[in-house]
Amino acid sequence: MKSRSRQFRGRLRGKIRKGIRRLCLVTPLTATLHALRSLLRKSSYLKSIGWFESYRRRLPVSRAGEAIPWYTYGATAFLEGRIRPSMLVFEYGSGHSTLWWSHRVRQNRQLRARSALV
Repeated sequence: MKSRSRQFRGRLRGKIRKGIRRLCLVTPLTATLHALRSLLRKSSYLKSIGWFESYRRRLPVSRAGEAIPWYTYGATAFLEGRIRPSMLVFEYGSGHSTLWWSHRVRQNRQLRARSALV
């Protein structure tokens, strides 16, 4: 008799655990936690492009710590495939994009607005 009641309790515990797991997957908190866990994986997109490094330093940098422009990651990737070392670049304003361009093109010229005009 004891063995049947133990079996019943074991099955009941298993069903309760499954029910709790199903409930946990539905809540917004656990959905958020699952999303964060997937972002923190070694193969996550944000980690591969350096977003976490930029967030940590509070500067636009790549995963390797190199300066990147204040462009979207998609725009930067688009430009990377089209830039040639023989190009001349003109920028209105200067900053991290100036550093980024200087490593990729022959010459980079900037026009900066004077602070008195701004």
